[in-house]
Amino acid sequence: MMNLLKRLMMPVLAFGIGSGLAGCENDPNFPSEQKAYKKKDGQHIITEQGVFFSDRALDWLEKKMVPRDSSQAYDSHLKLSNPEEIPKFYSEGLTPGAYNQYDQRFREDLTVAELFYHNIMPDIANKFDERFNLGDIIAFNERGFTPEVVNAFHKEFQSNEVFSFLNQGVDSELVNQYCTDDNLDLYGQRWRGDVILKFIQAGLTPEVARAYGGLSMQAEERIILHENKISPERFSEYSDFASNVLDVITLEESKIPIELSRRFYGLNQMYGTSINSEDIVRYVDLGISYDTVAKRAKEYMVRESLEN
Repeated sequence: MMNLLKRLMMPVLAFGIGSGLAGCENDPNFPSEQKAYKKKDGQHIITEQGVFFSDRALDWLEKKMVPRDSSQAYDSHLKLSNPEEIPKFYSEGLTPGAYNQYDQRFREDLTVAELFYHNIMPDIANKFDERFNLGDIIAFNERGFTPEVVNAFHKEFQSNEVFSFLNQGVDSELVNQYCTDDNLDLYGQRWRGDVILKFIQAGLTPEVARAYGGLSMQAEERIILHENKISPERFSEYSDFASNVLDVITLEESKIPIELSRRFYGLNQMYGTSINSEDIVRYVDLGISYDTVAKRAKEYMVRESLEN
């Protein structure tokens, strides 16, 4: 009730003031909330039971073909904020009986009319999760997606993600498996909807995706490994020396034994070199042995130390 009192005292809560509705804002017979409040003879009576129109306001509405009892029966938020809409609503079938059946969130936001005009009745509109706004609900309804279908997607998914899943024909039971505390990215955030779609399209289950590296790897890197047919188990054999996913793919495609690759990488720690996967592939292709590279690496370290 205090919220209603505060709203009543705001200057914008005037019958016809700022409404932009033809026939109301310029109607000299429509009582002015702002003037009426100052004169203490306004068109609202606020009690603990609710907000009521004064006789003056009811007279005006009755002239607009709205019965007095119907005017009085409309939701308090509408009576305070947009009373000039009542004649239009009533004439188009949005009676107080229909209007007041919509959830309070729609009545407070004054979005009931949009739902009604889009033929979304209260028994449907009220079932949509609160994460979905008016535009979402209208769009879902136009596409034939029921509240039961869209609400089944995990609460973490926003409307744009739900639309993407549905447009790709992916159901909530499958998608929700990817939205758990165990399936987080490098920054501790859940996987985005577009990433999950890529997982699904690549045939990458949440269990396999998670097995690639827990929190230590970006989601896109898991997809790359899976697409290159490198299993989590195989990838783990490179994890103690390969610096990134692309290095692992390069070495795996070269068929170079993992232990030899590990020895080459070890020279970086021993002698301060910067040997990478492409270097290793080149050495092997040119027939340059590990011992030769190790000797050159040692000479490089000695030369650098003398020069410095």
